[in-house]
Amino acid sequence: MAGKTGLRTNASTKKSERTNGSGADWVKLRRMSAARIRSGILADPDARATDENFWKSAKVVMPAR
Repeated sequence: MAGKTGLRTNASTKKSERTNGSGADWVKLRRMSAARIRSGILADPDARATDENFWKSAKVVMPAR
């Protein structure tokens, strides 16, 4: 059965185990190979690679309530 995300889920898996409230299907992710995860990251136009220089000047910003 497809949910809001269009991903098929196992009906016997509890929703809290599947998404943990984040909307991500963690069970499906754990079953994916590292190569498939990497190819998904590389195909994501919003994912940006960082290097050592990026982290030298990065600043932690805590979100406001």
